[in-house]
Amino acid sequence: ELSAALEVVEEQNRRLTIRRVEVWRSITVEKLYELIRRQYLTRNVTTVILGSPGPPLPIVDNFGALVRYSGAYTTLSRGFGVDDGFFNPTNDLFEVTIASWGAPSNTMLKKYLHRVIRYYEGSIRFSRRLLVANAMIPDELPLAKSDFVDARYPEKRVEYVGDITAYLDDAEGTAWRERYASLLTSLDTNRSYELALIEAHGSTTFHYPCDSAGCVDAAFIRNAVPRAQLVVAASCSIGNQGVADSPMSAYVFEGRSLGGLGAEITFFANAGVLLDIKSRLEAGAPVGGAGRRYGFTAFGDPFLRLP
Repeated sequence: ELSAALEVVEEQNRRLTIRRVEVWRSITVEKLYELIRRQYLTRNVTTVILGSPGPPLPIVDNFGALVRYSGAYTTLSRGFGVDDGFFNPTNDLFEVTIASWGAPSNTMLKKYLHRVIRYYEGSIRFSRRLLVANAMIPDELPLAKSDFVDARYPEKRVEYVGDITAYLDDAEGTAWRERYASLLTSLDTNRSYELALIEAHGSTTFHYPCDSAGCVDAAFIRNAVPRAQLVVAASCSIGNQGVADSPMSAYVFEGRSLGGLGAEITFFANAGVLLDIKSRLEAGAPVGGAGRRYGFTAFGDPFLRLP
């Protein structure tokens, strides 16, 4: 499936050349960095797919917590140890997109790759609809449904869940989670989405809102079986590759979705981030490229575009 999927992706992106590089399981962070750096300096690499679980990930200090972070591989022109790719005052470069194919199991990865092949062959389609999941209070994110409506997604094609006014309000959290699950779940192709946008506080294993039953974690997402071509989340840490139950991994690999973007560490969002990425995707950018300026990790096929 891996070779077939890479071949199909390359065929569908005529200006793209994919080079497969095998590395030893015992390779160190520094040696992997230098390997990626050589490819960047000599071959104009824009995207690096970590195609199997287990590649060494640098450890960075995320506000006192030591976490694994592939984003340290995104800054390549200055050399190993000069920039850590994370809040270094001298580092403002995200020169490549890191893409994760770290599905929870090999079986899920095979199913995902088969889904990608079927999409490119035309047997999987998504409705031209947009889902916006806003779990921020208005003081932190003053956006409403109308901010996401445009020519591609008129109001009747936009589903919106919001109305969070207090993070510790159990009733609001329950109502939000129930509505979100109902919108996310779809066995009907006509009720699928091209794009799902998520704005929420998060961690490595869940994102808000929460109630007494829990938060939006991998189990919640798995049960919802999301059907969105692309899932973009401006939410801290939910794309971290160093944990077993990453929400972004669940969104992309455990439902019927094809690709996505998520932050691996603490991310300071603002009202313009999701709108900017949405605009770039609508203009034809591949999903990996659309999130590069923010250092987002791509999940699944980073070369997917909106149709």
